[in-house]
Amino acid sequence: MSKLPQADVVYSHGVLHHTGNMWQAMENIKFLVKDNGYLYIAIYNTMYGLFNGSKAWRRKKQIYNRLPRILQYLYEGLYILRHSILPNLMRFRNPVKYLRNHYRKRGESYLVDLRDWLGGYPYEYARPDELFNFYKNEFTLVNLLTKNTLALNVFLFLKNNK
Repeated sequence: MSKLPQADVVYSHGVLHHTGNMWQAMENIKFLVKDNGYLYIAIYNTMYGLFNGSKAWRRKKQIYNRLPRILQYLYEGLYILRHSILPNLMRFRNPVKYLRNHYRKRGESYLVDLRDWLGGYPYEYARPDELFNFYKNEFTLVNLLTKNTLALNVFLFLKNNK
């Protein structure tokens, strides 16, 4: 990292929380931003809940990654049935159309997106205030997009002059 040049903009959308040591990765990228430069990061939000909170999703991802490939296919199929096919059928919507239109929304096929979501491990997360407090001594928060889901919170920081 020390050999990389500093930049006016450092962009990390959905990467640092998959490193296995998110806080160290966030520390490391601070030095890549020039004074008055921007740091754009997107980190998974912390959600609480026994079955669908962040800790539960970490366990689900661990399980998925430990399964033999044939059982991963089964896991994917059950996930698609539960989260895409059945909800669409219950709303009298065409689930095939929903799956086909996924690319336009996300820029990747439903299956690629699903495997990225289920298999994206290591998986770490943080509350918005934790990230703000982590960077507040060296950066000023310029913009923030938060979610009340497991999705990514997006931060734009401006690095202070020394």
